[in-house]
Amino acid sequence: MFPSIFCIGLFLFNIQFISGAIPSYLKVCHRGPGFSECAVADANEVLPHLLKGERQMKIPNMIPMNFPEVQIDAGPNLKIALYNLDIYGLDTMIIDDFQIDFDKLHVMLAMHAKQVSLIGTYDIDGQIMVLPIQGKGPCNLTIVNPEFVYQFDYKLVQKNGGEHAEVLESSLDFNIPKTYINLENLFNGNKQMGDHVNEFLNENDKEFINEISGAVKGTISAIGQQFFQGIFDSIPYDELFLV
Repeated sequence: MFPSIFCIGLFLFNIQFISGAIPSYLKVCHRGPGFSECAVADANEVLPHLLKGERQMKIPNMIPMNFPEVQIDAGPNLKIALYNLDIYGLDTMIIDDFQIDFDKLHVMLAMHAKQVSLIGTYDIDGQIMVLPIQGKGPCNLTIVNPEFVYQFDYKLVQKNGGEHAEVLESSLDFNIPKTYINLENLFNGNKQMGDHVNEFLNENDKEFINEISGAVKGTISAIGQQFFQGIFDSIPYDELFLV
């Protein structure tokens, strides 16, 4: 769930230090046959630095990552809002593959994490699967061993006296083997009904994730696209990826 958050900032892992504007711990990988291997190795080396935040590169602190509000429209029968959402566990993430097709202008990132927890406050109303659900209160969703693939196309444009990348279409796919779900104060604090619904959701966690997957993918892909565009606007393309 919320897999796009793991994509934020990863595209920057092959950047070198340029005139003091980019942190020196970010390394360069040249375009060519060895790009993917180099990018994966460098990405995993600099990931701990980037997760702490990098103001110059417009990367927020992601330990934890905070979202004041996330609205999820899972269709006409289910409305979900999450508030003051903290996401823990991004520091368990490993980059498995990092590919750029420099001819087709396409990026693909594959990654996995050991465990990611989403902790905040929820507001839910409607029906999930066949079960009515309603409530407001604290929530904890912990996903175990998630795998993510984030892809996007881009084009090159002239901007600020140089050539920059511009993000086009993006997509996000994920595989989540197990999710542990705890929604407190369901049905205005009715413990019996709340316990029953939480038990049902945990027994059917894959269906729960599938129920809201479309909304989650769209929301997080949009966040990732907006973030990456800020980076590309700041750094010329040929300084991001050396020939």
